[in-house]
Amino acid sequence: MNRRNIHYRILLDIITYRIVLYLHKYFTQWRCSTMIPKEDLQDLYIRRHLTMAEIGKIYSITRQRVWQLLKEYEIDQTNAERFIIQCDRCKKEYSITRKKFRMRSTHYCSMRCYLSDRKNEDYRPHRNGQREARKIMSGHIGRALQAGEIIHHLDGNCQNNDLSNLVLFPNHSAHVKWHHLIRQVQYVK
Repeated sequence: MNRRNIHYRILLDIITYRIVLYLHKYFTQWRCSTMIPKEDLQDLYIRRHLTMAEIGKIYSITRQRVWQLLKEYEIDQTNAERFIIQCDRCKKEYSITRKKFRMRSTHYCSMRCYLSDRKNEDYRPHRNGQREARKIMSGHIGRALQAGEIIHHLDGNCQNNDLSNLVLFPNHSAHVKWHHLIRQVQYVK
């Protein structure tokens, strides 16, 4: 090798070394700037049950960076998957998954608690447990209602069983479609 090649080689090594030092310094600063205190991360992820994406939005970092920090801090993510809460009705403690907890605003330990808490106070049975509105509508159309037919109260008041307030739907699907149309009309207004 001649001297000129050696000088270029040395110059190239110096430049490469300086670039590496600069990049190391830059990424170290970047990495430190995206650090979340361990206590805050534990509070958000394990106690408040926020997702990694939601934590990332709070700190303006990616979901993947939150995951890296959970690993760095050795926060056990399996403990965050199931936890103990109290039933809203009977106050009994039970275990629930993170996903089910986040899906609902109210939490019940059993179907019995759910049904007893959600009981419709406006329900007034007629004979054999049949609703009064179904009896009125069947009398109006002159036949017994079929099992799948739905009676809807226009004003939402289950006690207002005036014939002008009642609508008969052939099935649940038609009833839901009607609700969607009403919602769209209200949204346009």
